Amino acid sequence: MLLLLLFALTLGHGARPAAPLPRRGTSLRAEVAALLHWKSTLKGFSQHQLGTWRHDIHPCNWTGITCGDVPWRQRRHGRTTARNAITGIALPGAHLVGGLDTLSFRSFPYLASLDLSDNGHLSGTIPPGISSLLMLSSLNLSSNQLTGNIPPSIGDLGRISSIDLSYNNLTGEIPPALGNLTKLTYLSLLGNKLSGNIPWQLGKLHDISFIDLSLNLLVGPISSLFGNLTKLTSLFLVGNHLSGPIPDELGEIQTLQYLDLQQNNLNGSITSTLGNLTMLKILYLYLNQHTGTIPVEFGMLSSLVELDLSENHLTGSIPSSVGNLTSSVYFSLWGNHITGSIPQEIGNLVNLQQLDLSVNFITGPVPSTIGNMSSLNYILINSNNLSAPIPEEFGNLASLISFASYENQLSGPIPPSLGKLESVSEILLFSNQLSGQLPPALFNLTNLIDIELDKNYLVGPLPDLCRGKKLETLHLSHNNLNGSMPKTLRDCISLRSLGISYNKMDGDISDALGVYPNLWWLSLASNKLVGRLSPNLGSCQNLTELSFADNMIEGGIPSELGNLKNLVKLSLSTNRLTGEIPPEIGKLVNLNSIDLRNNQLSGKVPNQIGQLKSLEILDFSSNQLSGAIPDDLGNCFKLQSLKMSNNSLNGSIPSTLGHLLSLQSMLDLSQNNLSGPIPSELGMLEMLMYVNLSHNQFSGAIPGSIASMQSLSVFDVSYNVLEGPIPRPLHNASAKWFVHNKEKTD
Repeated sequence: MLLLLLFALTLGHGARPAAPLPRRGTSLRAEVAALLHWKSTLKGFSQHQLGTWRHDIHPCNWTGITCGDVPWRQRRHGRTTARNAITGIALPGAHLVGGLDTLSFRSFPYLASLDLSDNGHLSGTIPPGISSLLMLSSLNLSSNQLTGNIPPSIGDLGRISSIDLSYNNLTGEIPPALGNLTKLTYLSLLGNKLSGNIPWQLGKLHDISFIDLSLNLLVGPISSLFGNLTKLTSLFLVGNHLSGPIPDELGEIQTLQYLDLQQNNLNGSITSTLGNLTMLKILYLYLNQHTGTIPVEFGMLSSLVELDLSENHLTGSIPSSVGNLTSSVYFSLWGNHITGSIPQEIGNLVNLQQLDLSVNFITGPVPSTIGNMSSLNYILINSNNLSAPIPEEFGNLASLISFASYENQLSGPIPPSLGKLESVSEILLFSNQLSGQLPPALFNLTNLIDIELDKNYLVGPLPDLCRGKKLETLHLSHNNLNGSMPKTLRDCISLRSLGISYNKMDGDISDALGVYPNLWWLSLASNKLVGRLSPNLGSCQNLTELSFADNMIEGGIPSELGNLKNLVKLSLSTNRLTGEIPPEIGKLVNLNSIDLRNNQLSGKVPNQIGQLKSLEILDFSSNQLSGAIPDDLGNCFKLQSLKMSNNSLNGSIPSTLGHLLSLQSMLDLSQNNLSGPIPSELGMLEMLMYVNLSHNQFSGAIPGSIASMQSLSVFDVSYNVLEGPIPRPLHNASAKWFVHNKEKTD
């Protein structure tokens, strides 16, 4: 009797009339029949997962089935008693394959919970008949392949408190009828393809505490009626196409803890009323079109843990009131138009773990108070107009992992106190005006992985930065560093990228470098290095770019370089290299650019060059090469620039060069001993803009096929023994292109 009384009270609670007591056809037997029929329509592994769904097992013991006592009207006596009925179906992650259209929802009048989430292959539409589940309080169909519209009849589920339809392929508009679900506390439609406006009727869900409509195609404004949702704790509208300003009324939801409106087209100023949300923990507004200043009232968000306003169009300065956000662990304003200086009060954020003010127009010094932020892991203040020295107090940031302040105007020396940052793995200070020597104390940074100090005014020797054997990136190019390479660099096998070009480094390079199995980029160009290239370089199998250009390196090119199968760019120009070009160079099948100019290389150009099918740029100019240009060079079909000037090459130009149809910027064979006629096949190079064949011994007439070279802007054949007429398209060319040939040429 007590059971019946409680059930009657339950049915009487709420706006909708009580569900009728079960009629004929709603017995447990009918529920079993409906489930077995649905099972029979499911495919694949579903049958195995539902193996307990058999007549010889009581249905209340079936996988995923929950039963409960419900009132039952006996037909013969007209009395009401209790019986078992199915009150819950829970089959999350059961690998069900099929649809919902074969499940007779009207057979389950007492079903309170339906969970078919995470099945992946549950497809088809949500049947309108789902509205017959009048006792339903929880519906979870998330992470499936459901399609079609959300049926408006779902608005008839007057007892429902939780709906999760996230991560499906649902389309159409959100039905306004959802606003009728006055008991609803949880609504997630995340990750579908829903379109249209957010219905204002959702503003009638006075019990709602969680709304997630993220990752859909929703448009239009956020309804001001959301301000009526006085129990709302979480509002997620991420990744839609919402527009208009954030309504002031959102600032009236005192219970709000999570507000995530990122990645929309919201515009206008950020409403200052959000400063009233004293329980707010997360505020994400990034990747919108907001303008105006950061509200001073944000300083009242005493519970705020994470604030992200990045990638908007915010202007003005950072208000000093942000110093009140002492609970914050994440603070990001990157990618705006913020000006002014960083307020000293920011140092009050002693719990902050990540500070990102990068890519703005912030000026002035970096405040020393940042040294008080003892929890800071990441400080990203790069790409601004910050000036003055790096504060010595930064050495107090014992938890710091990454320090990025590149592309600023920081000056003065790098403070030795940075050597106390034992946790730091990344220091990025390139493109500043830093001066002085690198502090020897940096030797203590045993967790250092990436240090980039390019484009400063640093001087002095290079300290050991690989003590911890973890260093992967060392970039110090475009400074005034001098001295020899640290001996410990040889054993720094963790290196992936090493760039110390454009300095004044000297010393013998012969044994300074070891074998680096992970190294992909090595540039020591434009220094004063001497010695020989080490055969060890051939063991750096992952190298894609290798440059020792503009040094004083002697000896030959190691044949071991032919083992660098991943090499894309090789630059050894402007050194004192001697000997022949090793034929093993032909094994560099991925080579895009090779520059050996301005050396003392001799011997023939190896035929194996023709195997470089990816080659686009070749420069062997200003050496002592001799012999003929190999015919196989015509196999380098991607070649765009070919320079072999100022050598002692002889013989004729191979006609196969006419196959280089990609040749467009340069063909320079000047200042050699080449002879014979200019091959008519060169006329096939219609994209070529610059040809220099001067200072050779070419004879005969300029071929008429040159007229086909429509892109030609320079055709210099001076200082040869050519004769005959100048082809018509060249009549208006500079006379100096043809001087010092036979008199018949005009």
